[in-house]
Parts: sequence; C-alpha cells; structure tokens
Amino acid sequence: MRQSCCQSRASRVLSQGGSAGFAGEFQHGILVRLCTIKTVAIKTVSKTLSKQVTVNSPQGLHARPAYALVEMAGQFRADIEIIRNGEKADGKSILAILGLAAEQGTQLIIQASGEDAAQAVEALAELVLEDVGQDDEPTPKNESTKTGDERGEPSSINRRD
Repeated sequence: MRQSCCQSRASRVLSQGGSAGFAGEFQHGILVRLCTIKTVAIKTVSKTLSKQVTVNSPQGLHARPAYALVEMAGQFRADIEIIRNGEKADGKSILAILGLAAEQGTQLIIQASGEDAAQAVEALAELVLEDVGQDDEPTPKNESTKTGDERGEPSSINRRD
C-alpha cells in the first residue's frame, strides 16, 4: 500500500523526534487533504544510581564535612540526594544534610540521577568514607585563647597570697 503525502510527512516529522497534531497536503496553496498525526512522547529516562555508606567519624556528619560534601556535590550536574532511614535531603543543601543528624555508625544512601550520576555517587561516597573535614590533630591554641597558666603567667583563679 502506498503512503499518502501526509503520511510520509508525518513519518518524517516523528522520526526526527518531533510531534505534530496535523499534517496537510496542499495543491496550489489549497489544503486538499488533512491528516491527523499521533503525538509521540519522547522521554529520556535518566538512570538513578545509589551507594550505601557508613559515617565513620566519631563526630558524625557535622558542619565541616557537610560543607565539603555540598561543595563537591555542587560540581556535578546530577540531582543528588542523601538518604537516612527513608528521609531524603538535597545533597546540595548544607542545611538539609545537617538536618539528617548523621552520627557515627549512621547508614546513608547517596543517590544521584542525571548525566554524571555515576561520578557523583562515587566521589561523594569516597568523601564520606574518608572522614573529610575532620582534624587528625587538635587545633593549636593561639596566644589569645590560651589561659594564663598556658602563657606562663600566674593564674588569678587558683592564686594564694
């Protein structure tokens, strides 16, 4: 069976990823045939990837590591969520991440969808496992925060005359 002009135009439009309501066949500027074209929905399915990690830091996921997580998440185009016990937090929002109150031993799921989801999940999981933002050594006190005894001065609190 031979395709009409409308059908071939419709096939061409749809094969190029477009959609249209109608196609017409014209002769000398006059519409002589009107064809209905089915609209085809083209949906890009983005794959969602996830990885489960455990917070190892004794301090949990507090402000410094949460900030580092948000900074890294912001480098990816993927939509990122951090999940704790079904509660989802936007991986690009420090307040949302802090709201999870993830203590040491907490199981988190890092989930991402989008074009660079795989890279985002791996990088963020590694960041959580590395205890990023944690200090290995205590912060040294500067002169203004030292007590009198630490500066070599007599302390007025325990002083006996």
